[in-house]
Amino acid sequence: MAFSFAKKVNRPKQHTNFVDPEFGEIEVTRVRTRYLRLRVQPDGSITATIPYYATLLSLKSLINKNRAGLRKQISKMPKNKALNDTERAELKKKARKYLTQRLQELASANGFTYEKIRISSARTRWGSCSMKGTISLNIALMTLPKHLSDYVILHELTHTDYMSHSPDFWKRVGEVCPNYKKHRKDLKNYSPYI
Repeated sequence: MAFSFAKKVNRPKQHTNFVDPEFGEIEVTRVRTRYLRLRVQPDGSITATIPYYATLLSLKSLINKNRAGLRKQISKMPKNKALNDTERAELKKKARKYLTQRLQELASANGFTYEKIRISSARTRWGSCSMKGTISLNIALMTLPKHLSDYVILHELTHTDYMSHSPDFWKRVGEVCPNYKKHRKDLKNYSPYI
C-alpha cells in the first residue's frame, strides 16, 4: 500500500493595514502562527501578527479587549519635551508651511500624486495616507533630522500607489529612498507624541 504525504507549503508573509479610530494605522502581518499578537513599537505605533486564516474582525475584537493595556503601554513611551499651547500653535504653523512644500517637492521629484495634505498632532503616528489620497503628517516631523522626515513623507507618498506594506510597496520605497531600512530603524529612537 502506498502512502502520499502533503508537502508543507511555506507561504510568504502577507502584509496589510488596519485602521483603528484611536490608535490609527496598524501594520498587520499574516504568518504561520496559531495566535493573534499585538505589539507596541518604540515609536508608539502598534503592529499585529495574525494567522493566515484570521479575520480582521477578530483582530478588532483583540484590540478592543486590550485597549486599556495598549493605551497604558503607549503612555510609557518616551515623549518629546511637552509644548505649551503657544509653542504647539507656532510649531503647527511652521509645519503647515514646510511640510506642505516638502511634500510637493518629493511628490514631484518621484512621480507621486496625492489629493491633499492634512497636518495633525497624532499621538502614535508620524503620518498616514487615506484611500482617497489624503496624506496626514504629524507636526512632530519638525523635530526630526531632515532625512528622517523625508523618509516618512516618501513612505506615505508610496501609499498613494500601494495601500498595504506589500513587497511591491517596500520595493518602491527602496527606489525613492535607498537607505529606508536604516531610516526606519533610526526612527524608532524618536516619538511622534509631543
